[in-house]
Amino acid sequence: MYDPDIIEWHNLSSQAYSEVQVSTQKSESLKRIMQQINSKVSVVCFNQKYNGTECLGNILIVAVDTMKERKRIWKNLKKNKIEPSTIIDGRMGGPQLEIYTCRTLDEWEKTFVDNPVKDSCGSRYICYISMVIGALIANQVKRVLKGEPFKKSILFNIDSLQIL
Repeated sequence: MYDPDIIEWHNLSSQAYSEVQVSTQKSESLKRIMQQINSKVSVVCFNQKYNGTECLGNILIVAVDTMKERKRIWKNLKKNKIEPSTIIDGRMGGPQLEIYTCRTLDEWEKTFVDNPVKDSCGSRYICYISMVIGALIANQVKRVLKGEPFKKSILFNIDSLQIL
């Protein structure tokens, strides 16, 4: 798990952190939360951005804030000839969430857009949409690991409660 950020007060409404974790590293704090849920879980934390020079598993879950950051990760993976067997990319903005599950870097690149919607993930929906996207990503991971069929793209509007 890669994340250079520390927990700030505004993260409490949208992420699984508590007040006592404010000013601590996000990755280390999330590791402790995960181990409280399941003490057998193994988590390796890096308090830095993912640079795409290594891949520590078969599934790469991308949960970054910008298209620019996705493209940076993609470029470094391509340059270093690293090809995860599955890339799951969760995106959210305003009332909409998107999840792309791709088998190749080239397939993932085709989901990139030049002018993404400017409605930031910090909009009024984030406190519950982040839980929905997390659950859907976890379901995609389960499906991939069990060899079950999965949707290559999921677009969900929280206002209309419709999968688009």
